[in-house]
Amino acid sequence: MTPKLVPFFPNTDQVRCQQACVKSVLKYFLPNREFSDTEIDEGTAQTGGTTWFPPAAMFFDQAGLSVQLFYTSVQLDYEELAKRGTEYIRSTVSTEDFQIQEENGAFLAMSVVQEAAKKMLEKGIVKGEAIDIEDLRIMLDGPDALAIGKTFQPWLSGIHERRSAHYVVIIRSYNQTSWRIHDPGPPPISDRKVAKKFEGEPMFSEVLIIARKK
Repeated sequence: MTPKLVPFFPNTDQVRCQQACVKSVLKYFLPNREFSDTEIDEGTAQTGGTTWFPPAAMFFDQAGLSVQLFYTSVQLDYEELAKRGTEYIRSTVSTEDFQIQEENGAFLAMSVVQEAAKKMLEKGIVKGEAIDIEDLRIMLDGPDALAIGKTFQPWLSGIHERRSAHYVVIIRSYNQTSWRIHDPGPPPISDRKVAKKFEGEPMFSEVLIIARKK
């Protein structure tokens, strides 16, 4: 199998794991273009300790890449997110979880997230269907696709705690039961091997698949 050499960038301040992943993917597909950290922060609507998929999806789309957002086990209703924003999130989580997200600045850029979600829906980037792990493996086997996966950070270390939402680059399948990923951390771990399922659930609840346009 041809090596898939994906640039690795660490999460430098504990709140930019998605931005580190976006930087890796951009450098892989568009090595001759320069994207500053500020440009990536603005393009992904990075605020506080929470980042959402819609701005990142549209940032890749505007850079000329093909983007698809699938879920594996749990999916946000992006139509409701686009319409109701913070109130929709409030209706889907516990009061305690909502307060934690609010304190972390999760909703500071919600109007930007909502607008990106609307555009994502208009372009058909959101796939209203679950992707099977085997189908994801097939998509990532070749050199023309990568994915950013959303999980809980403790799961990567075999700890079943639903806290600290975390993003990693899914490079490809390592074997029948494991993914090969770049984990921006902290701590940053390049070329990490993690289970495809954890206690019966897919490791990643949502996957943003980025590919070269055909």
